[in-house]
Amino acid sequence: MEILYETTSPLGEPVTLYKRSWFGKEEIPETVSIVTGLHGHSLTGLYSVMRLAAFLDQISDGLGNGYQITGNIQLFPVVHLRAMEAGASVWNFDHLDTNVAFPGTIEGELTEKLCNILLQHTVRSDFAIVLKGPKRWWQEMPHVNLLKADGKMKKLAGSLGLEVALLEEKNPLENLQVLKQWQDCHLKALAIGTGEASVMDRNSGEKLFKGMLNYLLATGLLTHPEMKEAKQDTSLYAANGEREITCERAGFFISEVGTKITVEAGQKLGEIQGLYDGKVLEEIKAPEKGLVFACRHHPLVCSGEPVIRLLTKKYSRWSRFLG
Repeated sequence: MEILYETTSPLGEPVTLYKRSWFGKEEIPETVSIVTGLHGHSLTGLYSVMRLAAFLDQISDGLGNGYQITGNIQLFPVVHLRAMEAGASVWNFDHLDTNVAFPGTIEGELTEKLCNILLQHTVRSDFAIVLKGPKRWWQEMPHVNLLKADGKMKKLAGSLGLEVALLEEKNPLENLQVLKQWQDCHLKALAIGTGEASVMDRNSGEKLFKGMLNYLLATGLLTHPEMKEAKQDTSLYAANGEREITCERAGFFISEVGTKITVEAGQKLGEIQGLYDGKVLEEIKAPEKGLVFACRHHPLVCSGEPVIRLLTKKYSRWSRFLG
């Protein structure tokens, strides 16, 4: 374990940024960087990276059942230790969102320093993944986020074994995100949305771990004499086709659908009930056909807040982006 940065918090506790590394046997090996823990509530992503680290250690010890590490693999399991300890999306001392603090600066606040150091240690990679959780109080489908969808990215996204990939539109904040910083440095980079904030979903974590193993096979950084990367039919959606469904009445939201469900226009999705009498104040219905991508799992809502998010713009084929 390598210490990349160490300082002391205002209360005297140490703050450390660690990196785990495994080195390939190729003469000029390629490198992948895998990052999680930008926020303190991304627990499923952390679990999947812990599983990956344990497995890579087994391979290094000769217990990998035929797997060989042929490229360089860098893991950054916990970027913001202080936020992780608090179980919060941000550290309550500087309140900076790590996901929109890149490229950071070594002269800045702690969060800006961590972002800058992380970037310095990843931009020379060939491949990169960042695992991130959703907004607070939401459960999303585990998915892939892409900034471009060429043939190589199609292969890498499909290797992760997730059903949905989102092609992101340009937005003012993207230049402050590590994914865009990596792309500008010509890395083959993607993000993985891990499902639900502040919850460790072991089943999802195991699926992400197996997906990352398959991804490493697809990149050629991990090899096996018999195992080849499995191919997943991942559907590509436009992120700008995400439809937020809001409630008109405040109260207690009860969902009647889960994620991964395709709903029709006019289908009932849930209802808002009064806190003091349990009466139904509003029925939430789908305005159009779409895939239920995310549900609000905290039931208390104000009027006008989103409660369901649908994906409505599915690309019929990836081939329109190839070439």
